[in-house]
Amino acid sequence: EQYGATSAMAIVMNPQDGSILAMATVPRFDPNDRRVVNPELERNRPVVDTFEPGSTFKIVAMTAALDDGKITPQTPFHLPGSTIELYDGKFTLKDSHEHGPEDLTATEILEQSSNIGVSQISLKVGRERLEAWMKRFGFGATTGIDFPGESAGLVLPLEQWSGSTIGNVPIGQWIAVTPLQLASVYAAVAN
Repeated sequence: EQYGATSAMAIVMNPQDGSILAMATVPRFDPNDRRVVNPELERNRPVVDTFEPGSTFKIVAMTAALDDGKITPQTPFHLPGSTIELYDGKFTLKDSHEHGPEDLTATEILEQSSNIGVSQISLKVGRERLEAWMKRFGFGATTGIDFPGESAGLVLPLEQWSGSTIGNVPIGQWIAVTPLQLASVYAAVAN
């Protein structure tokens, strides 16, 4: 209500085994009054709808870098400022808040949700390994939940990545995921 949202979705998942304890979507409909049901409200949106995940996707690059041994939580990074130009000025990457040059650890990059920092971390991971981790986490494939119409999401094949894709995908752009896929990743990390 405070932000004027027109809908919301929630998934409660057991991180130990991935079982779904609850799933809800609002607005809802009254199944007892089928005369006024809007078909849009009948979809199980956490399973069938996709969205561009934005900063919630940063955990994928961070997990890849940590697990592949490219960084530790204390690895330092130098961020030249809150806006950087890449690829001869063809691509601008910005952080959500203004800042001058600063040094942050990998942990602080995740805490502050720094687009520039995650981009630097992703460069250490590399395109091939980042794509492999996205597949390993199940993006671009259905989870296998027992519900008809589950979406696989949209993942750009590696051969279609441009020079800036390594900067965009890790910050949740140029990819579409379902809330169920994203919840599964967070459950795996929590586990």
